[in-house]
Amino acid sequence: MPAMDDAPGQAKVFEVAQADNGRRLDAFLAERLGLSRAQTRRLLGRGVVKVDGRPLGEGAKGVALRVGERIEVAEDAEDDSVAPEPDLPFEVLARGAGWVVADKPAGMPVHPLAPDERGTLLNAAVARHPEMQGVGEEGGLRSGVVHRLDVDTSGAMLLATKPRAWTRLRAAFREHRVEKVYRAIALGRVATDGEIELKLVTARHRPAFVRE
Repeated sequence: MPAMDDAPGQAKVFEVAQADNGRRLDAFLAERLGLSRAQTRRLLGRGVVKVDGRPLGEGAKGVALRVGERIEVAEDAEDDSVAPEPDLPFEVLARGAGWVVADKPAGMPVHPLAPDERGTLLNAAVARHPEMQGVGEEGGLRSGVVHRLDVDTSGAMLLATKPRAWTRLRAAFREHRVEKVYRAIALGRVATDGEIELKLVTARHRPAFVRE
């Protein structure tokens, strides 16, 4: 059944029909709002979903619905989706089943920090791969993001377009099975060839600063 009240910026209200009796709340919301299960869990976590006037949290994702119950979503469901920007450049270096590697330019953020932010690699990615919206543990504004790459760093950025691929790739990074190679420009004159090994630590995250 379509939303009973679907005006922009207003609450979306649904009534559970006989066909949805016993259905999980998160599955119901995902279908009605066009979201992933991860996105519906975040809606519940924000406390914006009510059933018969009773606010529900993320723990209620598996609640079985009953005929006649009134479900209200108190804000636009698109709030944590990434806005697609098809005009942004998106150079693909490699691709496979459920993943794509893109060339991230220096100065371009990987993902937006707010729903209205534009100009990030992810804005360009979801324009080509809309199926990646909501992919990943965090989903939302980090949909499909498998690893970090600082704003001022250029390089290969691995993005997952399917949930199963994200889980597999994220595990590879977590278990240190991925080798990352960085190239840096030295300031000053390098007198001779050779190899320097330094133990570096992240002294600050925002903005990033690494020291010995």
